[in-house]
Amino acid sequence: MTSRLLTKSIPLSLLMIAACGGGDDKDAADAGPSFDAGNNIDAGGSTCPEFASPAGVIDTFPGTFSGTLIGAGADFDPAEGVCTDERDHFPQAGEDLVIELNGLTGGTEYLVNIAADGDIGFYVATGCSDPSLAGECLLFVDSRLGGEGESGTFSAPANGTAFVVVDHFGDPPIDAGDFTVTVAEPECSVGPDCTDPLTPFCSNNICVACLDSFDCTDSATPVCGSTGSCEAGTADCTGDTDDDLQDNDGPAGATDLTSGVAGNAAICNTPGTERDFFSITLADTADLEVTVAFADVKPNDLDLRVLDSEGTVMGFTFYRNPETVNLSYLPAGEYFFEVEYFGAPITEALAYTITATVTDNGDCATATDCAAEFSTQLYRGSCDVGTGACSDIAGAGALAQGAACDTGDDCTSGICSNGAAFQANAQDSVCTIACTETADCASLSGFTCTVPFQENFCRPACGGNLDCGANVGSTTLDPGEPWDYLTCTAGVCDLDPAP
Repeated sequence: MTSRLLTKSIPLSLLMIAACGGGDDKDAADAGPSFDAGNNIDAGGSTCPEFASPAGVIDTFPGTFSGTLIGAGADFDPAEGVCTDERDHFPQAGEDLVIELNGLTGGTEYLVNIAADGDIGFYVATGCSDPSLAGECLLFVDSRLGGEGESGTFSAPANGTAFVVVDHFGDPPIDAGDFTVTVAEPECSVGPDCTDPLTPFCSNNICVACLDSFDCTDSATPVCGSTGSCEAGTADCTGDTDDDLQDNDGPAGATDLTSGVAGNAAICNTPGTERDFFSITLADTADLEVTVAFADVKPNDLDLRVLDSEGTVMGFTFYRNPETVNLSYLPAGEYFFEVEYFGAPITEALAYTITATVTDNGDCATATDCAAEFSTQLYRGSCDVGTGACSDIAGAGALAQGAACDTGDDCTSGICSNGAAFQANAQDSVCTIACTETADCASLSGFTCTVPFQENFCRPACGGNLDCGANVGSTTLDPGEPWDYLTCTAGVCDLDPAP
């Protein structure tokens, strides 16, 4: 499943209108459930010939199989609810291959990890008496964006045989189908299980060197690859002028910028993980404007994200040219600018300029100052009057209903009324409760129930569209705004009315 929405370090609640991604956790990995191991294998004869004659067999563990989905044929697409464990379900309309697993120890948990450039998912079944895989599908995984690979665990059937079906989200024909499957017993469940200093993180039950590129500190290997190792950046673009000078595909190799001085660069999106990183260091509290400009000719489309030194997203923009992110009251430190080419794969790099301008507009005095700049800046609700900088509220899930918050992670309820990105008057955000209608918010004076989210919540009644925040997945921008804002109707935030 492919999306331009960035989920790393952005609270999930801010993306819930159109969210469709997953990610790693530096503290814990998904250990997965246990299943009834009593199913018998039935390759299905002519019903499922792909199971009777699989593309490959793994019979020692850990074991690997490499192949390609290009030309494999689109044979399977389990419906939602068919598989016992579904870790995000999206239709798999693309081509697929079957790999047989033999010699598993019944009842033992195994990890399936797939590295791929394309938008690949997978499922594990005990057999195929019917192409629907009903009653035989143990695990379905499609929780990451294209090019990021997939991982999941399952409990082996008693007879020691199972099948991994590698599938593709997109309709055929596809242009990126190569993959490598690794099946092994899990190495870890949480970070402390990983005692080797070279692989200190637990990612999907494997000890790895990195979870993201901010864990890679060597400028020669600045990119965290799909297998969790720090690697050199790719060199598949032609005319990539900045990559020719240095490997700036990850933060450790970022190109330093000087305030107000434009930098010249170029980027393609082959492979899909290709990125350019730039950086600037603030000596003191300051405001920052970052602009990326490129030839305004379709299908050219660059995205810009600004992150702090730990990889936390501070702001982003997707749909304009030039792309501009404005941030206010930033604490002193180093900041990174990530540029991505969004669209169909290209190899000829698109030239662009990037400019970062630092200004001193004074210090914050209250949270209202922190909320004043909101169009492309994620709200940080704590004003430090000592430094004059705005930082995240450190609620750590302990704040009660009605306490000020900037993300749901601050609250015991897990819900902050700042539930959509880039909303005006975010200083009014408080820990709140879930709802299905405004009547559920009766105990909260002046609150209404939102409408468009996967999980709706009580929030202060809106006074205008900008109070509701942005639908960052929509390309239909409001006039003069970088986003399509939700609609405020009688104090209630909802999607735009149908035309």
